Amino acid sequence: MIIPRRKQKSGQAGNWDTHPFLRSERVVLRVSPEELLTLEKHRKTHRFDNLAQYLRAQGLKPTPSSTERETYTALVDCTYQLNKIGVNVNQIARHLNQGSPLDDEVYASGDPLLNLNKSVLVA
Repeated sequence: MIIPRRKQKSGQAGNWDTHPFLRSERVVLRVSPEELLTLEKHRKTHRFDNLAQYLRAQGLKPTPSSTERETYTALVDCTYQLNKIGVNVNQIARHLNQGSPLDDEVYASGDPLLNLNKSVLVA
């Protein structure tokens, strides 16, 4: 077992690096010139000082579980549906602000919305 060596002071590997041990192991990675340009572009976009810091941060980031991915997908879908509802409400408001009366179709579509609203508030 390799015993890690502690740093003399924090920041020896960069100003932001608060890792308590010296990094002594090397990882060699071969990429094409296009891949290297893409990695450099991402590094600059995420404001890392060098490519090693960027790759270390991306590689050590925890991978989301399938439940987290499903939750995220459900939230995105919910946001999409809420946006569609908001667009419809805005169209109704514009219709009312123009002085036009509501027709029976709008009243019919309002009842399920009220029921949905009550069920969401109860939950």
